Amino acid sequence: TSATVMNQPLFIPRATDNPLTPANAEFVLSPSNSNIKPWIENLPDKVAYRMDVFMNPNGNTADFHDFAYSDTRIDLNLNVKMPLSLIANDLVLMDTIGFDGLGNRAEGLQEVTLKLTATNGFPLATDIRIYLLDENRWPIGELTSAALEVTAGITGGDCIVTQPEISVMAVPVTKEKIGWLRYARYAVIQANFNTVGSNGCASYLKIFDTYKLHCKLTGAVTYDVTP
Repeated sequence: TSATVMNQPLFIPRATDNPLTPANAEFVLSPSNSNIKPWIENLPDKVAYRMDVFMNPNGNTADFHDFAYSDTRIDLNLNVKMPLSLIANDLVLMDTIGFDGLGNRAEGLQEVTLKLTATNGFPLATDIRIYLLDENRWPIGELTSAALEVTAGITGGDCIVTQPEISVMAVPVTKEKIGWLRYARYAVIQANFNTVGSNGCASYLKIFDTYKLHCKLTGAVTYDVTP
């Protein structure tokens, strides 16, 4: 229940016509004015409600200029904003992507340098490691020799990301690992997230479904074309 919303009249402004423009009213239920938190914690799958609608509760204030159409209605929606909030300490997220193995083109390779471009939309610092898998998704080995450090996204005073941070890092490939590229068909991106104390955002941070970590792996190779 809420002392400011429940069990009392809620005024909704009148629509206007020419053109027909509905009126909107928003009523907020928060932990400070209601028991919405324990109610949501019950995890309801349906919500039943009852309401009485009184037209012109203040009388003929429009001087007989009220109107109604055959499709006139009142729409009621309940929207819940419930972001995940956490302090991350080596929180691991992993994704498997297709990897265009070099196959027979690995013959004659002398040097391979890969470049990882990571666009971090999370308010968390990230360490990235890359692992290669063969066509049966069996592990071949770790492509990265050390974790690649990605800076946290840029946050505002409310600790919500206002701009993703772009990090570009070289991924050297040793002679031994060049041979792995012949068999690699998949790559596993492992990201370890950690809360950092930047811009005063060192405590619990809200994580929204709009936050993303985008990784792009490109490279340059040197071939020996001697007959």
